Amino acid sequence: MITRVVGTLQVITRLQHRYQARGAKLGTMEESITQEAQRSRMQELVRTLPNDTSWEQLWQEGISPWNLRGVTPAITHLVKENNLREGRYLVPGCGLGYDVVALASAKRHVVGLDISKTSLEKARELASGNPNAQFVEFVNADFFTYVPPAAAAFDAIFDYTFFCALDPSLRPEWAKKTAELLAVDGELITLMFPLGEYEGGPPYAVSLQAYEEVLHPWGLTVSSCNDDIPSVEARKGREKLVRWVRLAAKA
Repeated sequence: MITRVVGTLQVITRLQHRYQARGAKLGTMEESITQEAQRSRMQELVRTLPNDTSWEQLWQEGISPWNLRGVTPAITHLVKENNLREGRYLVPGCGLGYDVVALASAKRHVVGLDISKTSLEKARELASGNPNAQFVEFVNADFFTYVPPAAAAFDAIFDYTFFCALDPSLRPEWAKKTAELLAVDGELITLMFPLGEYEGGPPYAVSLQAYEEVLHPWGLTVSSCNDDIPSVEARKGREKLVRWVRLAAKA
């Protein structure tokens, strides 16, 4: 097993050096390294580096197996159906910001938050020229220590591939911080992925129960649960859209 992992990392390193020497862009590198190899490298860095450097290192290396390279289909559907409330939105772990820009409008101002400077540089580049960009702000910060200006609470928070990226031991703290950032009567939109039961990560396996266990103590309760949602082919049957409302300041 160790030999296999070492071999995988050596392949990744050779590919990275080859593309760097040719001046290849991030997207080309990502397409050239297999998803399996990317996941192995991601798990290695997350295990061995502090949280504030591991994700930045992954983006610098062009490794982002969670990245759909486009807007999440469920978000496209919600926007098209006008099934989103107005107000201030937060998207933690926003990566390249596709969903941030898609959610934004004159009635929805969206903050895309990420711990990686590299991902946000790319996000700003991708957003430039999009008419929705004027309603978007990208912030480089750690979710767990982030304090919005004037401590203003958000009307909605969108979680996708963020909860599953956290070590399960951090989930209670994630729920506490989410409740702190979300206004009373605010909405948490969780696109749960990957549903299932298995050991290890990231991504760590998630379930509705795993969310409920940490969110209920902070006054968040399910308002809707939908399995029938648009998904990319590789994630069909492994996602669930669950919406929550914060009914109390604290349980």
